[in-house]
Amino acid sequence: VIATCNSLVSILAGFVVFTAIGVLANDLGFSFDDLSLAGPGLVFIAYPAALDQLDTAPNFFSLLFFFTIFFLALDSAFSIVEVVVASIHDVPSVTRNIPRW
Repeated sequence: VIATCNSLVSILAGFVVFTAIGVLANDLGFSFDDLSLAGPGLVFIAYPAALDQLDTAPNFFSLLFFFTIFFLALDSAFSIVEVVVASIHDVPSVTRNIPRW
């Protein structure tokens, strides 16, 4: 069930992203192929421009989008720190005097 929901949300997100890029290209007078947006350009340029064109509550959806990006970055930072802490914890000389629970 979780894998199916994950796949469906990923497909929906793909439709949203390509629709946003298509609308942005149409409004700017470019073809879809002329816009070479990927990575940070897509996240911080194209998608906020598409959110700005919403008719209902663009500020709310922009705030929601950037909170999502913030929590994604925070989660990535936790995973990076976890690797470093686990590596230090695996060294026997470092953790010899730490009491075990």
